[in-house]
Amino acid sequence: MAQKSFLHKLEEKMEKKKKGSEWKLVAIFIAPLILLTMGLFCMKSSLPFRVEEIRPTRNFSFQVAQTLSQEELERFRAVFSQPFTYSREGDQFYVFASQKGDYLLTFFKMRKLTPKYWLNYIPFPWLEQQRLNKIGHRERARQELFGSFKTAFEEFRHQTGLLVVHLFGTNWFKSKVHLIDQEGSSHWVSLDRVPFILQKKPMPFSQHIEHLLEQGKNKEAVSSLLFILDLVKDRCQRGLADQDSFLECDYGFIGNNPVFIDVGQMVPDDSLKTSLNTLREVFKVSQKITAWLEESHPSLVKEFQKEANDLLSLLEEL
Repeated sequence: MAQKSFLHKLEEKMEKKKKGSEWKLVAIFIAPLILLTMGLFCMKSSLPFRVEEIRPTRNFSFQVAQTLSQEELERFRAVFSQPFTYSREGDQFYVFASQKGDYLLTFFKMRKLTPKYWLNYIPFPWLEQQRLNKIGHRERARQELFGSFKTAFEEFRHQTGLLVVHLFGTNWFKSKVHLIDQEGSSHWVSLDRVPFILQKKPMPFSQHIEHLLEQGKNKEAVSSLLFILDLVKDRCQRGLADQDSFLECDYGFIGNNPVFIDVGQMVPDDSLKTSLNTLREVFKVSQKITAWLEESHPSLVKEFQKEANDLLSLLEEL
């Protein structure tokens, strides 16, 4: 009996030792892969700007109803004659700011927006669905992003500060722009050959409000916040939805005029034209502004809420 018990314990010990060895082997193989993946991610997130990322590998035509007169061309060429310095980037774009700080120039990461058509030539039938999904995803992402800028330019140009939406190959700019990346390196890009967006640079809404308050213009600050609600109402009545609404990122001011900053998330939605849906959208943004005031400037909350409620009451009566 004692011998059986001893043998049982020995077997358990050997089994544990075997499992421990198996986990060690797994760790030996997996750990380098994890470290490699983390390294590639960190390296990718810190990579400097490259012209190859914004240059389309295929025709990037996407019709936009925009024509430029000779006078406008000359004016924009003068804008592009100054250097533009790296400002920020997103998953699908790079943004550069003009030397004088009054314009933003956005380029698309075309490598991420161009489908990998070479996947069509992989002779593995069982990968057919994955292949179609991969190609279709990028095609939809490009169409949606370009479509948002097209819609904003055609329907809401002055409320977005958009000046040029260049989503098709041209030969009329005949000029290159000097870009300075995040490491201080220079790049020259031919404007006719790449998709880009030129936009007036707005002041973020929070900075605009802070600037007014520093001057003791509390009433003007509240009025500016109400202008944002008017802007939202105008967007809804034009049948435009904001798919990814963040207060700090979405709204800014050019002078005293409110504008949308994040144009890439704007899509047509006729359902917003109804009074009820417009009211809901305006109310939603008013709640976000109230939350921001409660944290940053609680003394303005009461006055803003009173004015905002009056506006909401008017919309409710429509």
